Amino acid sequence: MPSLGPADREELLIHNPREWSAVTVTLPTGTLVVTNPTHDEARTNNSICHELSHLILKHRHGRMITFGDCVMREFDNQQEGEADWLAGSLLAPEAALKQAKFARMDHAQTARHLGASEELVRWRWNASGIDRYLSGPRRAGALRPQ
Repeated sequence: MPSLGPADREELLIHNPREWSAVTVTLPTGTLVVTNPTHDEARTNNSICHELSHLILKHRHGRMITFGDCVMREFDNQQEGEADWLAGSLLAPEAALKQAKFARMDHAQTARHLGASEELVRWRWNASGIDRYLSGPRRAGALRPQ
């Protein structure tokens, strides 16, 4: 973002890089998702999917509240939860997790394959219930790894 001053860039990227992951900006020419370049690939992928989820779900933008030199963002916890859920589903869809289970991939291998964090894969794996309904011998008609 060239319009961001050097002091603001330093604050965001050097002093507080863990305080933000991505932001969606609506411009007259379209929508822009800006990601934090200091984050690893898995976190960046999740951040992009999270921001895209807000757009897919047509969430309203939170307001920016300023007082003095302090700026805070207002956000809706329900919308954030919905965006987290959809982002996880986009990045680690159930079909991909089933394929990983059949291929006997562990969470770390699956995460590397999907470009996701191991934590996200573990969360999606548990939420999907794959171990409960795909344990034991394969059933006829089950998905097979390709």
